[in-house]
Amino acid sequence: MKKATVALGMSGGVDSSVAVHLLQKAGYDVIGITMWLIPEEFGGSEASIHDARMVAAQLGIVHHVVDFRRQFAQWIIGDFISEYDQGRTPNPCILCNQRIKFGLLQQSARQFGADKMATGHYAQIKSGTNGENILCKGKDVQKDQSYFLCRIPRRVLNDTIFPLGNYHKTEIRQLANQLGLSIADKPDSQEVCFIADNDYKGFLLKAKKVSTFQKGQFVDIKGNLLGMHQGIQCHTIGQRKGLGLALGRPVYVVDIDAQHNQVVIGSEEDLYQTALLADQCSWLYNLPYGVPLHIQAKVRYRAAAEAAQLIIGTDQQAKVIFTQPQRAITPGQSVCFYWGDIVLGGGRIVKSVND
Repeated sequence: MKKATVALGMSGGVDSSVAVHLLQKAGYDVIGITMWLIPEEFGGSEASIHDARMVAAQLGIVHHVVDFRRQFAQWIIGDFISEYDQGRTPNPCILCNQRIKFGLLQQSARQFGADKMATGHYAQIKSGTNGENILCKGKDVQKDQSYFLCRIPRRVLNDTIFPLGNYHKTEIRQLANQLGLSIADKPDSQEVCFIADNDYKGFLLKAKKVSTFQKGQFVDIKGNLLGMHQGIQCHTIGQRKGLGLALGRPVYVVDIDAQHNQVVIGSEEDLYQTALLADQCSWLYNLPYGVPLHIQAKVRYRAAAEAAQLIIGTDQQAKVIFTQPQRAITPGQSVCFYWGDIVLGGGRIVKSVND
């Protein structure tokens, strides 16, 4: 009987490299696919392609490279720049998963004759009661990456494998060393793959080909002028440091008004909101519209999933009402909806409100 073929997205890192071995051990024929994503003008190089190619040769699998630089620059980097210009704080990894990895890469997997696709995410896919696959949290609580997958298309779940979902990161590192992989000691990738030095402000200035952002006003929640900011792109909700304001008390960014080029300053208490509105929602589970559903919602990767009510509207919109007020709900970030370990879906945070 012919083995099923799995196309694995290989980044050249430890996780996807060990995933090759785990898939082979599970009886699959494995094809490696490395995406060329970051254009040279944004610091892209072929280093990860080289590392993935070495691992593929070491583990005896066919390896392909697909060039998605144009789409990545337009869809991911372009969105990143646009969101900051509109006073939002984006999460490019979530959009990349949705549009690139579980969009373009999935298409490439089919073109290379694969039956299924796999990635090195720490998440699990389990069988639901109706026969459809459901997305669940990874076993490693500290490494679980289901949040980053909350907006992927539902249709991909039946054709996707997450071989690392039932492992802890420490186990994967140990396996990499036991296998003698050339990348066994390679550090994990940084937060935003196309900003090598994590200087996002410098990146935005260079990308926009300007030396400074448009200055504007710091105002309090009543609209009173407090000072001048150096650009809304320099600020995010919850920020305290680097404001350049000496008001004699701790103050925070509580809102960004891109239309009026204002950054709103308030107290710690002003950061807490009871509800949020989301758009661009993807649903990974059958859910009713217009009915309050008791769920848990996570508003950023490192936040806890908190008890809430979810009300699904039309046009990929939703409202979330939390049992307890949440700190620094940030427009542009994604909200992930859970029911226990099951990922119900997710959307982009439009704004926070007190409900």
